[in-house]
Amino acid sequence: IERHSEFKGEIEARKDNFAQVRRIGTDLIEQDHYAKNDIENKLEELLSQQTKLEHLWSQRLMILKDCMH
Repeated sequence: IERHSEFKGEIEARKDNFAQVRRIGTDLIEQDHYAKNDIENKLEELLSQQTKLEHLWSQRLMILKDCMH
């Protein structure tokens, strides 16, 4: 569980980077960037993968805790 908690720390440490990417992408979309459709798709994928990662981390934590009992 300790190593798993370290992974959570890494995820949390990168949240600002993800937020910055979203802000830049949103700014480009608002400025009607020529690739705004691609940017929108990539931002959606980023959010989806980030959500999936956090969900998987939580599921794994439950499994680890169950194994300890």
